[in-house]
Amino acid sequence: MANVVFYHYAAKPSRDAVLETAIHHALNTGHTAYVITNTNRFDHTGAQVVPTSNFSKGIDDFEKLYVHLSPTRYDFELHCFTRWFAYRDFLDQVQDAYFIDRDILVYDGFEDCTKLKRPDQMFDTAWFNHAYDNRVIARFCDYMTNCYRDPGVLDDMCRRIDEAGWNKNPNGAHVADMLLLYLFAEDNPDAIVSLKQNTGAKLGFDSNINVGYGYETHDADRNFLKKVYWDDGIPYVRQLSSNDFVRARTLHFQGHSKPLMKYYSETEDMLRIQVNPNAGWWPQIETEIEKSNGRFPLPETAKTIDPLG
Repeated sequence: MANVVFYHYAAKPSRDAVLETAIHHALNTGHTAYVITNTNRFDHTGAQVVPTSNFSKGIDDFEKLYVHLSPTRYDFELHCFTRWFAYRDFLDQVQDAYFIDRDILVYDGFEDCTKLKRPDQMFDTAWFNHAYDNRVIARFCDYMTNCYRDPGVLDDMCRRIDEAGWNKNPNGAHVADMLLLYLFAEDNPDAIVSLKQNTGAKLGFDSNINVGYGYETHDADRNFLKKVYWDDGIPYVRQLSSNDFVRARTLHFQGHSKPLMKYYSETEDMLRIQVNPNAGWWPQIETEIEKSNGRFPLPETAKTIDPLG
């Protein structure tokens, strides 16, 4: 049983369904779910709801320093940063916790990620992380605080982000918690183990189900939507270079794929998925519910790989 922690602050009620799916999936697969939030809308879910007000000092102190340098909304980006201060202080109460974005489903064996790192280390991914206690997350919080406390340091961070090609803002600087986590990893290699896009995919930790990243997709021409095969509730994705089926421990439903989450959950029938070839730049999903054998089964001749097995 794992402690799975979600952060949901100031989000619109229309986005609750995504988190509820992730909560129910975590609970139904035997884990304890926590939601750090400023709303009571999740009291009915079975998750343990933790008010963000419990961590207000750390959050408020950082908010006073925060400078918005991002193409995304102010409140969205701010809370991407402040969640780390909530995680840090949450670990004073509950140790050995997994911090997971609300659009991620975790599957059997995802806890094996701890084999990759020491107890005093974390991963370089903002969407999926783990800490035994608050030592390393406290170091990251101090790093972010120092960046915003000293304008010279912040300017240097902006320069490094530009030089790395991470700036996605056509109108100026772009600083996000994820990008500072990358820089923290560069400056503190003793504290970080990589699970970024390429490394994570090879280990079965999907960073974005919408894109192939070397795995079979439903729409090969547009490299869209990984095709998932199932064996006794365990998802696999087929690596194109080797034809091996790699065991997936997480699936990340970024952007427009969020409505599909419930069909990849243990609690729902899977949909046979077809991608409309006549759709525009974002393919539309056409689905047909099949109550029996709805999921794509793992081929009997498949060579399976469990990178952490």
